[in-house]
Amino acid sequence: MVAREGLLFALANHLSVTEMEMDAENVISIIESRSPLAMESPVIEDIYFLLSQLENVSCKFIPRSGNMAAHYLARFDLSVSFLCVWVNEIPLCISTAVMDDFSIDY
Repeated sequence: MVAREGLLFALANHLSVTEMEMDAENVISIIESRSPLAMESPVIEDIYFLLSQLENVSCKFIPRSGNMAAHYLARFDLSVSFLCVWVNEIPLCISTAVMDDFSIDY
Protein backbone atom coordinates (compact mmCIF):
# COMPACT_ATOMS: atom_id res chain seq x y z
CA MET A 1 0.00 0.00 0.00
CA VAL A 2 1.27 3.44 -0.95
CA ALA A 3 0.55 4.92 2.50
CA ARG A 4 2.88 2.45 4.18
CA GLU A 5 5.63 3.00 1.62
CA GLY A 6 5.32 6.77 1.96
CA LEU A 7 5.57 6.61 5.74
CA LEU A 8 8.57 4.27 5.52
CA PHE A 9 10.26 6.69 3.12
CA ALA A 10 9.55 9.65 5.40
CA LEU A 11 11.00 7.89 8.43
CA ALA A 12 14.06 6.59 6.58
CA ASN A 13 14.84 10.08 5.30
CA HIS A 14 13.99 11.93 8.52
CA LEU A 15 11.23 13.93 6.86
CA SER A 16 8.66 15.83 8.87
CA VAL A 17 5.12 14.68 8.08
CA THR A 18 2.06 16.50 9.38
CA GLU A 19 -0.63 15.10 7.10
CA MET A 20 -1.25 11.92 5.16
CA GLU A 21 -3.80 12.34 2.39
CA MET A 22 -5.42 9.64 0.30
CA ASP A 23 -8.45 9.10 -1.88
CA ALA A 24 -9.39 5.79 -0.23
CA GLU A 25 -12.00 6.98 2.26
CA ASN A 26 -12.51 3.47 3.63
CA VAL A 27 -8.79 3.17 4.46
CA ILE A 28 -8.82 6.54 6.24
CA SER A 29 -11.87 5.40 8.24
CA ILE A 30 -10.13 2.16 9.23
CA ILE A 31 -6.96 4.00 10.28
CA GLU A 32 -8.89 6.60 12.29
CA SER A 33 -11.17 4.03 13.96
CA ARG A 34 -8.32 2.00 15.47
CA SER A 35 -10.73 -0.94 15.28
CA PRO A 36 -9.42 -4.24 16.70
CA LEU A 37 -10.48 -5.84 13.40
CA ALA A 38 -8.15 -3.46 11.57
CA MET A 39 -5.25 -4.86 13.56
CA GLU A 40 -5.81 -8.17 11.75
CA SER A 41 -4.35 -6.57 8.63
CA PRO A 42 -0.53 -6.53 8.60
CA VAL A 43 -0.55 -3.47 6.32
CA ILE A 44 -2.84 -1.47 8.64
CA GLU A 45 -0.84 -2.64 11.65
CA ASP A 46 2.34 -1.38 9.94
CA ILE A 47 0.66 1.97 9.23
CA TYR A 48 -0.37 2.32 12.90
CA PHE A 49 3.21 1.61 13.96
CA LEU A 50 4.72 4.02 11.44
CA LEU A 51 2.27 6.77 12.39
CA SER A 52 3.24 6.28 16.03
CA GLN A 53 6.88 6.92 15.07
CA LEU A 54 5.95 10.28 13.55
CA GLU A 55 4.48 13.00 15.74
CA ASN A 56 0.97 14.37 15.26
CA VAL A 57 0.23 13.11 11.76
CA SER A 58 -3.36 13.60 10.70
CA CYS A 59 -4.99 11.38 8.11
CA LYS A 60 -7.24 13.12 5.62
CA PHE A 61 -9.54 11.95 2.85
CA ILE A 62 -9.13 13.90 -0.38
CA PRO A 63 -11.34 12.95 -3.33
CA ARG A 64 -9.34 11.74 -6.31
CA SER A 65 -10.63 14.71 -8.28
CA GLY A 66 -8.82 16.96 -5.79
CA ASN A 67 -5.54 15.11 -5.87
CA MET A 68 -4.98 13.79 -9.37
CA ALA A 69 -1.24 14.43 -9.04
CA ALA A 70 -0.98 11.72 -6.37
CA HIS A 71 -3.10 9.37 -8.47
CA TYR A 72 -0.91 9.86 -11.55
CA LEU A 73 2.26 9.50 -9.51
CA ALA A 74 1.02 6.22 -8.02
CA ARG A 75 0.24 4.96 -11.53
CA PHE A 76 3.69 6.06 -12.69
CA ASP A 77 5.24 4.14 -9.81
CA LEU A 78 3.57 0.95 -11.02
CA SER A 79 5.18 1.37 -14.43
CA VAL A 80 8.80 1.60 -13.26
CA SER A 81 11.00 -0.97 -11.55
CA PHE A 82 13.30 1.45 -9.74
CA LEU A 83 13.04 4.08 -7.01
CA CYS A 84 12.34 7.62 -8.20
CA VAL A 85 12.86 10.55 -5.84
CA TRP A 86 12.36 14.20 -6.72
CA VAL A 87 13.65 16.86 -4.34
CA ASN A 88 12.46 20.45 -4.69
CA GLU A 89 11.00 19.83 -8.12
CA ILE A 90 7.75 18.61 -9.63
CA PRO A 91 8.08 15.48 -11.76
CA LEU A 92 7.28 16.25 -15.38
CA CYS A 93 4.82 13.34 -15.51
CA ILE A 94 2.50 15.11 -13.03
CA SER A 95 3.24 18.82 -13.52
CA THR A 96 -0.10 19.60 -15.20
CA ALA A 97 -2.03 17.66 -12.54
CA VAL A 98 -0.22 19.56 -9.77
CA MET A 99 -1.27 22.89 -11.25
CA ASP A 100 -4.85 21.63 -11.67
CA ASP A 101 -4.94 20.42 -8.05
CA PHE A 102 -3.83 23.84 -6.80
CA SER A 103 -6.82 25.44 -8.52
CA ILE A 104 -9.41 23.32 -6.64
CA ASP A 105 -11.14 24.90 -3.64
CA TYR A 106 -12.35 22.79 -0.69
